[in-house]
Amino acid sequence: MTNGFFRRARRASLPALVTSLLLLASPLSGLATKKGGQEPSSAKRVGVRLRSFVPNASGSLYFEPTPMGGVVRMTALGLPAPETLMPDAHVFLVWAVAPGERPLRVGELRADASGNGGIEFARPSSFEKYSVVMTVEPDAAAPAPAGVMVFASRAGAVTAFYGEKKEQRLSDSRRRAIDRELNRSAKVRRITNDFYSEVDDALDSAEGGARTLELFGDEIAPNAHGLARLASRNENIYVRTVIKKLPLPSAVGANTFVLWGVVPDGRIAYMGSLPAMDISNSDTYVRVGGFRSSDLDLLVTAEMRRPVMRPSGLRAVSTHNPREESGPAFGAIEGRVVDAAGQPLAGAVVEVRPADQMATSGALPVAYTNEEGRFFLDGVTPGTHMIYASKEDDGYPATFLAFFVTDASAIPKVTVYNKQVTEGTLVRLGPKAARLFGRVVDARTGQPVEEAEIILYREDNPDNYFSFGLNADGGRFQRLIPSIGFRMKVSSPGYEDWYYSGTPAREQAEVIRVEPNTTKELLISLSPLKR
Repeated sequence: MTNGFFRRARRASLPALVTSLLLLASPLSGLATKKGGQEPSSAKRVGVRLRSFVPNASGSLYFEPTPMGGVVRMTALGLPAPETLMPDAHVFLVWAVAPGERPLRVGELRADASGNGGIEFARPSSFEKYSVVMTVEPDAAAPAPAGVMVFASRAGAVTAFYGEKKEQRLSDSRRRAIDRELNRSAKVRRITNDFYSEVDDALDSAEGGARTLELFGDEIAPNAHGLARLASRNENIYVRTVIKKLPLPSAVGANTFVLWGVVPDGRIAYMGSLPAMDISNSDTYVRVGGFRSSDLDLLVTAEMRRPVMRPSGLRAVSTHNPREESGPAFGAIEGRVVDAAGQPLAGAVVEVRPADQMATSGALPVAYTNEEGRFFLDGVTPGTHMIYASKEDDGYPATFLAFFVTDASAIPKVTVYNKQVTEGTLVRLGPKAARLFGRVVDARTGQPVEEAEIILYREDNPDNYFSFGLNADGGRFQRLIPSIGFRMKVSSPGYEDWYYSGTPAREQAEVIRVEPNTTKELLISLSPLKR
């Protein structure tokens, strides 16, 4: 689960950490407006939760549009005394940081005796998109951030907003309206004991009452807001939720919105997709087995397809989970993905897996590289991990598939520490794989075979194999294949096994070799079994 649970960076790594923040992908970069224009609809309510590097401390940013490009309100809760973080520190300083610019000190955040405080500042005149960090420093005249990091936003999280100031918080009347919407009886009951009645009955009859959660707009849908009711019965979890001002999936580059349940132990469970159309006027009803308690949080992400095994980084709405501030601590990994020539690879998928576990349960942290090939993986449990990457559209298969790996020692192994960022990880991909296109047909009729399994065996190690099925209409398939020697087998119910070159045994099959970044096409004719 990719929650920012780590709290504190090593002081010596601060300059590198600030640099990495500048290079991370901006979750709100699509909210930029033209100077002098009207306030965009997406700027009516924008909030960002800051990454905290200090145990039990939390911070948030809220933005309001102004004719000069916006005002930022930063709030902090649970701050310790500065000298507990750094012996010679006395003040908390807030900085605006932008690519190509010197860090700009925007002011001192003063905290009360409980460690709570805030600061308001206007957009620096030369910054259109920037990050915000807070450090502890010896005095308020520090020329640049050099002390211990306390909070940090993602890169470019603050974008200029031009327009008139508007109230950002949801009004009480609006919240009451949403509550009424959540509890209305809008579903037509054609059957007395139908699915919707079962959910409503579980919520209404829950011992002690159903839990009510508030959902807040997250990175890709800052205006969204919703409420949900949850109850458990007979090891089922029942959920009814309504979310307002959620854009259509296509508006954020996706095909569907998916609802997830986040359990206290960190497990993330798929709970179904939201309605495809008219999202803001539809209740979502959910019943999922395997839950003995309603003690979970909710998360909605934008996805390209369904079902999906784990949530993407496109967060639409989520519930604030107090356990994130006091629960298990996690670390993070920062690094780059490059090709065989050392050039950065943008858009690569980066995954982390524990080095001592062949298989893992639940969702694993995933990140995507930016234009400079940089990635940032957070929510990583402390320990030793292997870092894998892929970009199949460009011919780079996933390196965690042993079939494609020619040098296992080249896969990075890193150690993650509690509440710290492990920096400088380099993942090198290449050479590119080849592409195999094929069509499987009946040898007698020439008609496509609709069900077949293709198995590739490496020449250097026949026990290292890779299997897949048909993935296109008309008996067709296409796959990346490594540029190493392998043998090929095709099987289908009711047909004789087929080996490349037409031999009846794998040992007699010819070895296939395809050059990197090239294509091989095959027409495979299967002979029906003799009756």
